[in-house]
Amino acid sequence: MEHHSRKLGQGTHLSEREMDMENNCMEVDSSLEKSFVNGTSDREACPKRWLAAIVQMNCEKKVAAKLDKLGIKNYVPVQKEVHQWSDRRKNIERVVIPMIVFVRLAKTEEDDFRRHSFIHKFVTYPGVKELATPIPDEQIERLKFLLDNADAKVSIVNNLKIGDKVRIVRGPMKGLEGELSQIEENKPVVAIRIEGLGYACVSVEKINLERIAAVEKDGELLFIDHSGQVVIDRDFEVVGEEPIYAFKNGYCEVKNSSDEKVGLIDRQGNWAILPEYDWIWNCYGLWKVRKGDSFGLFSAELDTLFATDKVKIAVTEDVVEVCYKNHTAKRFDYDGNVLVNFVIDEISIMSYPTMELRPYESNDGFDECMIHAVADCQMYMVRCGNADYYGLMDKSGRRITPPDYEWIEAVAKDLYLCHPQGIIINSKGKRVN
Repeated sequence: MEHHSRKLGQGTHLSEREMDMENNCMEVDSSLEKSFVNGTSDREACPKRWLAAIVQMNCEKKVAAKLDKLGIKNYVPVQKEVHQWSDRRKNIERVVIPMIVFVRLAKTEEDDFRRHSFIHKFVTYPGVKELATPIPDEQIERLKFLLDNADAKVSIVNNLKIGDKVRIVRGPMKGLEGELSQIEENKPVVAIRIEGLGYACVSVEKINLERIAAVEKDGELLFIDHSGQVVIDRDFEVVGEEPIYAFKNGYCEVKNSSDEKVGLIDRQGNWAILPEYDWIWNCYGLWKVRKGDSFGLFSAELDTLFATDKVKIAVTEDVVEVCYKNHTAKRFDYDGNVLVNFVIDEISIMSYPTMELRPYESNDGFDECMIHAVADCQMYMVRCGNADYYGLMDKSGRRITPPDYEWIEAVAKDLYLCHPQGIIINSKGKRVN
């Protein structure tokens, strides 16, 4: 948010609206002074809480940007998705709750906030139009965690028949607390309540599909069938505070009690994958493993699809994206056929300062700004694991350099400074001494 100073008495006059704002500020300062004298600040007396503001459709992110400039804390729930067209794929951020922007305000700030032209109204209690519905902090935090970690699409449901309270204890959403429900037959979901809006729902993998259940007896891990007969007793121990052992596609994840490494056993209790991994996920029938900071992938039949030396592996319903240590990424189908040989997540046009100045009129008179021009090359980005890497590309789409850099900036029409190496290269990718 920009701040402009005013020099009163030098031809600047305050409008009635500005005078009202000045008076309001004086009243707020006075009330703050009184509250501190009494030993209680307004911040303590009127704590801030989350509210749901209704905005125009498809303007959620624009409103959030305006609120950022005003210094108002806000949150727009989005979920990253990959959209497939006939000729390309694109990573997008889908707004999960259309027309809603969460804002954090004190009760005393609500009336002023309502006056903003881009705010329609607050979500309120039923039958009480002026009383905004506060949303508990833990509900917002759970929603953020859900959107950051869910593999499946998160949807909002107004009316939902809910059941037992559950806590997900393994997989990417481990630790999430919610309520178990069912939107479609044989499709369990975990629902997170959001006050005044309903539930944020995500489907979860159904456990015990093969009717073999794990039980604990004196610290020993046994597996029984639906009749209660013990079918696996191999001296396994229960490892972890809240273990859930469930067979999926004929295999079950089990920890080794000596070092807590994870492997898979078959229906006879034999090790199908030796316990040498830190974690194992079942993703759409495939088995993803992690060892340290590296990932690997096995097929449903436990054939090795990708060795455990990859930076990241993401599995969707029909595509596997693999990130390599050289900062590149490829996409495959489930049979291992290459769909995209070199994944590029973003392309940016670069400009450079020409060292020419252009005069412009400002509030303080005339000033000058630097003129920029478009460089010969573009910058492309590959998202690899939790980091982004960049390379040079010409305007025809030909890659000039691999994505070896954390950032590239144009310093001239044909020169580029590459970070963090601190080297300068030209439009052919050659280093300039």
